[in-house]
Amino acid sequence: MNFEDMRRPVILAVLAVLSAVSCGPSSYTMSVDVRRPSATGYDFSGKSMAIAYLVDGKQSDSTFIAAMAEGLASGLEKDYFNSETVIPLYTLPYVPDSDYSAKDTLVNLIMDLESDVVLLLDRPVFKESVFADKPVSGYNPQTPDDPQTSNSLVTNATVPFYVNLYVMDAMDKADTVRVFRGISQYPVAFWANGNESREELEDLAHIAAASMAQSGGASMAGRFTPEWEKLNCTFYYYSDYAWVQASEKLVNCDFKGAMDGYLELVGRGSADRRASAAYDLALCCYLIKEYEMAIAWLDYADRCYQLPNSQALRKRCLQK
Repeated sequence: MNFEDMRRPVILAVLAVLSAVSCGPSSYTMSVDVRRPSATGYDFSGKSMAIAYLVDGKQSDSTFIAAMAEGLASGLEKDYFNSETVIPLYTLPYVPDSDYSAKDTLVNLIMDLESDVVLLLDRPVFKESVFADKPVSGYNPQTPDDPQTSNSLVTNATVPFYVNLYVMDAMDKADTVRVFRGISQYPVAFWANGNESREELEDLAHIAAASMAQSGGASMAGRFTPEWEKLNCTFYYYSDYAWVQASEKLVNCDFKGAMDGYLELVGRGSADRRASAAYDLALCCYLIKEYEMAIAWLDYADRCYQLPNSQALRKRCLQK
């Protein structure tokens, strides 16, 4: 967990209340925006990723899926890596009758590519394009010096298709491959000579559609965009200097620093102090998604002293 996983202003004013003297623990509630898994249930935070896509030697298909892979990578990099170009792209030759959604296939890719997460884009499946009835004559700037093609035909078409995406996260306890399908249709326009066969027109339409495939890949990446959840988190504190330091780190979302501080306090002092330190440790564990560890610290806290907020935090952990 790092600062990119949390969104909240730094609140130093809380330290002013820490000087209050109290026999038992005092408490403070802060609001934290915590990054949670995407709508798909995936959270790729802190994980390495690689994208592979199938190619079968057909130019129109390969151009299209390569552009979609670029868009998928860019979208994931925006969400997880501050738009840094860090996700490698690999091509995978298509072998007829192979099952690319099979678990063994994805496991082998994870091992070969040495990545925590692998996303495999299958070949695009194009449905029959819908062409406009009458191509439009026009000047083709791509061949201005060729008298036979300088006056070409602009052909308009709609290209329907779908693409399957296979995803496996080696760190996911489910240990399974999930399949996502992107379905869309792209309106395209391209130059033609007027004597192309239907198959040639389809190829030209598919190549033209590749110019839009990158945005389609970015849209597909949006399925894995993390969501933000606003949480009200209550922690305990005392007026001692060590507590002030640990609490300041917690308020500023420095959870590792806060945990180090509470670990120094969890074995000290009265039962309520030990319980409060353990509870605050549990809260830090909850915020970094270590739910089992959080429950273990709550168990210790409850054995020391019954704190009012312990059961509410335990319920949150058990729901995850």
